[in-house]
Amino acid sequence: MRHLLRFLAVSMCAGIVAAGLAIPVAGTTAAALGEGMSLFDAMPAEFDDRPLAQPSTLLTKDGKEFATFSWQNRDEVDLDQVSQAMQDATLAIEDRRFYEHGPVDVEGVARAVAKNLLTGSLHGGSTLTQQYVKNALINSSQAEGDTAGIDRARDRTGASGMARKLREMRLAITVEQTYSKDEILSRYLNINSYSGSPNVYGVQAAARQYWDIDAADLSIAQAATLAGIVRNPARYNPQRNPDAVIERRNLVLEKMAEYGFITSAELAKAKDEGLDLKENVTPRGCSAAGDLAYFCTYVESAVLSDERFGATPEEREETLRRGGLRIRTSIDSKLQKKAVETVRRQLPVGDRSGAAQALVSVDVATGEIRAMTQNTKYSLGEEKQRGKTSVNYSVDAPAGGGTGFQPGSTWKPFVLAAWLEDGRSLGDTVNGSGSGYTGFSTSGATGGTMRQAGTTRAMPVTPMGPTAG
Repeated sequence: MRHLLRFLAVSMCAGIVAAGLAIPVAGTTAAALGEGMSLFDAMPAEFDDRPLAQPSTLLTKDGKEFATFSWQNRDEVDLDQVSQAMQDATLAIEDRRFYEHGPVDVEGVARAVAKNLLTGSLHGGSTLTQQYVKNALINSSQAEGDTAGIDRARDRTGASGMARKLREMRLAITVEQTYSKDEILSRYLNINSYSGSPNVYGVQAAARQYWDIDAADLSIAQAATLAGIVRNPARYNPQRNPDAVIERRNLVLEKMAEYGFITSAELAKAKDEGLDLKENVTPRGCSAAGDLAYFCTYVESAVLSDERFGATPEEREETLRRGGLRIRTSIDSKLQKKAVETVRRQLPVGDRSGAAQALVSVDVATGEIRAMTQNTKYSLGEEKQRGKTSVNYSVDAPAGGGTGFQPGSTWKPFVLAAWLEDGRSLGDTVNGSGSGYTGFSTSGATGGTMRQAGTTRAMPVTPMGPTAG
């Protein structure tokens, strides 16, 4: 009875789809077709195909990349920048008749119905276009922080799962009316998660992370590896589960040979290969910017506080993480290198004295920063360890700096200037043995008093910035 009910439910789904596509189905009455058509047509057909998230990069004055900000590690490419082997592997394992059928593969749906009936397991019969729709819906929901929308896009259970499937089918029609088959395949290859640590999205980023090559150069074995990951990115992570990935890759290779994409000789050769990973993980955020980490945080703060990048802090964060910005900064790579060497030669990182030193070089004609460094290693959450901090000593707190330091000897010139302005000379002496000193008070930010040998004199107090010292 349970299998029979499943069969009836899936058959009804197939019948509605067939009606919506105006495909004649034997044994279906005109009334049933009309009702199915109405139900199918009533489903939303608008497709929110928002741009995929693209990483933003920071560049030096001479064009060298030194930091990347991303929500998803992706580098979108056109289909002609993807190897034929990668395209073939994807079609072989996901939808070999992609270029032959419409947005919904009725033959595939029928095959899925039969498997559902005979095995009791769930087989979707989704086309590659439907899979792209599903991923696009998830992508939109993730961008909006809509966890319920993500769950709906992944639902595989009961009536809600059936409704989700029908929605995908309806939207697949819209997609194939809007884009060519090549465009859909290209979008599919760019939107997929290809697992990894950290996760990579899109075939180009995956090729870079696993083998340090472009997607155009993927071999048959490499292409089969990536194509196999898509089914379950969490399980098929090449960096963590190589044995499971190879087993899945070999299944893809067998499908490629079965459907004529590769020869038996190519199959044998590819199956004999290992994963042979040459990992090249793309660094993300300021913690990966090396000696430019502190300048990186300064630039990040500037973007997040600039309304040209969005009306709210959240919108500016979204722009930086997803907008694909290329920000060319004023930093001079050669001057930065010299600045780092000079500062650390004078006061090494982690020096036992605990002293800190910072240097900023500014072009006096333009105000542009050419170099920024300090004798510490950029590190989050390790401020208590000598030589490690995330605080930028060269800027105020809103730009990534701290709350400042005691002025110490920096204060002496101000006291001396006030002394000379009062008509005293450098040869005058002060009896410092008295105990009448009461300290300074900056109340009202107007000045303070100092009592010396029973005499009270007005002394100017100059407010110091938070980085004085």
